[in-house]
Amino acid sequence: MSWDPSPNPNQTPNFNLQEFHSRYLTHTINYLSPSPHPLLPSPQIPSPPSSHGLPPMSPAPEGFSLRLIDAKHTFGQVNHPPEGNVIDLISDLNIDNKPIEETVQSHTKKIAELQTNGQRYCKEIAELKSLLALSSEVVKIKANVQSKMLQF
Repeated sequence: MSWDPSPNPNQTPNFNLQEFHSRYLTHTINYLSPSPHPLLPSPQIPSPPSSHGLPPMSPAPEGFSLRLIDAKHTFGQVNHPPEGNVIDLISDLNIDNKPIEETVQSHTKKIAELQTNGQRYCKEIAELKSLLALSSEVVKIKANVQSKMLQF
C-alpha cells in the first residue's frame, strides 16, 4: 500500500487494494478455517501452541532405523470376522517372550474353555426353556384332572 504524501490535506491518499491484500491479508493465518488447505503460516506470525499434550520430539536413539509397519499386525488393519476364533486372533500376536507366551497360552485355553462352556450353557438354557413350557402343560393337566376327580 502506498501512501504518497498529498499536498492537499482534504485529498484522499492513493489506495492500492491489491498491494494491501498482498501485504496484509496473505500473511494472516485463519486457525478456524474449515478449508482443507489453510494459508501457510508466515514466519513473521508465531504459530499457535501445540495442544496435543505430547512432549516435543527428541532425536532418534543411536542405531535407530526406520522400517515399514507390517499391516497384518497393526491394530485396526486386519478385518477379522466379529465372531472370529479367539485362539486364531491371539496366535497372530507372535509373542517371543517365554513367560508372556505361556501366560497367553494359558489364557487362550481358558478363553476357549469358557467359549465351549458358554455354547453348552446356551444349549442347556434352550432345553430348560422347552422343559418349562412342558412343565406348565403338565401342571394344567394335573389341575384339570384334580377338578374332574372332585366333581365325581
